[in-house]
Amino acid sequence: MAFVLPFERSHDSFPKPTDERVHLKEVKGRVIAVKEFSGWFSKALGTKMYNELKSELEEANFSANAEYQVAQYHPPFTLPFLRRNEIWIPLAEEDEEVKKIMK
Repeated sequence: MAFVLPFERSHDSFPKPTDERVHLKEVKGRVIAVKEFSGWFSKALGTKMYNELKSELEEANFSANAEYQVAQYHPPFTLPFLRRNEIWIPLAEEDEEVKKIMK
């Protein structure tokens, strides 16, 4: 599980977690491609959405990464048609199309 903290503040300005299992970790910025979908997530659905997004990226001349992440935004009791999920594929910074975006 992850939470995004405000960009405007420094890493050291956040309160220290009181639970030893919780750690603050600074993650370097990156460019990702995202495909949104609803319903209950399963590994099969994740693979299907990854393959669809990967094909769309390749058609647009982006190099698709072999790994992906899943973002889910709702608690388990949310009705499936109201659930929002995303497949995230990190894009290579050295990719010419990504360089155009980052300018």
